[in-house]
Amino acid sequence: MDPVELPKHAVGCRRFILGRLAAVVVAVIALGACSDIPAPARTPLSPVSPDSRLAPAQVDGRASDQRTERCEYQVKIDGHHVAVEGGTAVVLISTAPGCHWATDSDVMWIRPAVTSGTGAASVPVTFEPNPGGSRNGHLKIADTSILISQRGQEACEYKVSPVEALAMPLGDRGEFTITTPAACPWTVTTEAGWVTIRPPMAGSGSVTIRYDVAPRVERFVNTLRETPIKVRWVGATAGQNVWVRQLPVCSIQIMEPRAGGKPVESLAVGAAGETASLWTLVDPPFSCPWTARSEVSWITVISPAYPALRRGDGAVQFSVEANNTGAERRGRIEIAEKFVTIVQPAR
Repeated sequence: MDPVELPKHAVGCRRFILGRLAAVVVAVIALGACSDIPAPARTPLSPVSPDSRLAPAQVDGRASDQRTERCEYQVKIDGHHVAVEGGTAVVLISTAPGCHWATDSDVMWIRPAVTSGTGAASVPVTFEPNPGGSRNGHLKIADTSILISQRGQEACEYKVSPVEALAMPLGDRGEFTITTPAACPWTVTTEAGWVTIRPPMAGSGSVTIRYDVAPRVERFVNTLRETPIKVRWVGATAGQNVWVRQLPVCSIQIMEPRAGGKPVESLAVGAAGETASLWTLVDPPFSCPWTARSEVSWITVISPAYPALRRGDGAVQFSVEANNTGAERRGRIEIAEKFVTIVQPAR
């Protein structure tokens, strides 16, 4: 086969390729000649700790972790301030279902109902009564510490008002107040059967006490009836009385039969006998009916003649016979359940 004559530019390309191949062969030979030169030592890579795998990466200066979920907690309590007598509260814990939490307190008087748990929960907490001064403690739940304050015992001071009351004769109602701090105790009693105290009759703190007064059954008495309602407590003053006084149903006075006359319990008459009179005052006017009568035969009530009734104010006329007995004598006239003694000397 006859040889083919290549164009001039093809001959140039062949020379270029052959030159490159020769350079590669030289490089391979040189590499083999240098194989006995020791290679530089390699520095081993530091081991990767498990914690560093869970640590969040830094992206734009902010923590970002796509490999693990952190537990976050929100803790709320319905009262940070506790009364001196103690009480209970409920702590609300908000967190993811798999997140564990524990409870603790740095004082004995704060007692959570459970010591640990997982996920969202409501935890009751008990606060014991405080026998001394005000105090503070911490309730620790998860990563939150809550400050709890409790009031202490206060000095017990008491005020009772009013301390006197006037009741109507046909029955009445009344009340008074006891003012004192919440933890200060008191009692209320009465020994009178005609006063009834409504509950409560014992307690602590400020209160309004109400009571009922029964109607009076006596007629024609001039005096008030009275009784103390006894308010008692522990302390230097020991207590306070509330005096209840009740008006009579009918108050009556028997007076001398003249202007400016004075009340009388006895009246002197002449030995020869005479007609005399007394004046009766009744309060309230025209309230209670009354009668007048004589206990002895030698005194006769003329007006109002017994058993006639009279209401309100009025005169009582009576006659006295001559005293021929030779000795002083005494007899009584009863007017509205009261008595006037008539004194008559002998003739």
